[in-house]
Amino acid sequence: MRRQPVSQNFSISIAMRYTQLKTKVGAELRTAEAADPTLIESLPEGTRETVREKLTTIREQQRANLDDAPQPTIFAAASLGDPRLLAELVRHFDPRLADCDGWTPLMAAAMATRFAREDDAHEASSSVQCLKLLLPLSDPQARSSSGMTALMLAGSAQAVNILLPVSDPKAVDDRRRTALMHVALRNWPSAAVALVGVSNVNAESEDGATALDYALGVADDRVKVQIVQLLAPLTTVGIDKSLELALAAAMSKRADDAAGRNAWRSIIDELASRASRAAAKAALDQFRVIDFPRASAVLANRPRD
Repeated sequence: MRRQPVSQNFSISIAMRYTQLKTKVGAELRTAEAADPTLIESLPEGTRETVREKLTTIREQQRANLDDAPQPTIFAAASLGDPRLLAELVRHFDPRLADCDGWTPLMAAAMATRFAREDDAHEASSSVQCLKLLLPLSDPQARSSSGMTALMLAGSAQAVNILLPVSDPKAVDDRRRTALMHVALRNWPSAAVALVGVSNVNAESEDGATALDYALGVADDRVKVQIVQLLAPLTTVGIDKSLELALAAAMSKRADDAAGRNAWRSIIDELASRASRAAAKAALDQFRVIDFPRASAVLANRPRD
């Protein structure tokens, strides 16, 4: 029997997934006719109108996308950060049903925690409560169509700590990116702090980039530099490349943004002290052009290769 080309098989697989999802979401919409009024009445009177508005929005989106890429009820609700509503919804709708890209409600909830306040250790934010509610009803090992897990989408330290006991921080997606690389790409410092101790900081993606490289590629202000400052002393591979990226970030600062450029002093010093002599010299020569007198001392004090 003649085999179908790989690309054709992939297209057939995508089409089947869309059809299956459309069928399941269509069934959810039919169930919603009876379930939505019931769950609204089960909530305290003061919250009913807000819940009704949220459910109306979810249903409108589902109907509008039914012929394209509809979102399952729980997936749409997981991003709303309303644990009371979510607790009622999971009684009526499937918490394991993913969207057309393989994203699960647990992934949506994990990513929603990026807005969570983390200064109150005694009370979890509403998005963190949603994550906790979904975890025992979900498969934390489930992967999206690009190979991402919920941990790779965790937006806060709290989310990371909730998912770590049932997740592998060294797992990689289809581009060999780890959870640490993903939080570096998205500039989520608290999640990076929670992950760094259990991750391989020297892991390289299929692009040959480390988590530090990804952080350097997006670190364009003093807040985003936090992840770079965390990873620079720990990374031991690809230092020449990382130094080049750090230099590009530092030199992208406006001429009058001395404070912004100064945030890069310690990072450049750290990387230059461990880069090859040629790379360190080239970087520090350029550094002097924008007046980094302290950094030039690194090269002077280095032993010869």
